[in-house]
Amino acid sequence: MKQKILFYLLVFSILINVYLTVDYGKRLDFSQSKIESQSEKIQKLKDSIQLIHKVKVVSEAIQ
Repeated sequence: MKQKILFYLLVFSILINVYLTVDYGKRLDFSQSKIESQSEKIQKLKDSIQLIHKVKVVSEAIQ
């Protein structure tokens, strides 16, 4: 009886570890994709700020 309980406990712990490993991998992939999309947005905003700054400098130079 004790051996069966230990065996089922071992199987259960292995299944839990496999689940946690797979879940962590999926969360890591999701976080990485979110970081990449945020980096792209930040780069677009930086480009927009630089463009606005250039237009402002040119308009001040003309006046």
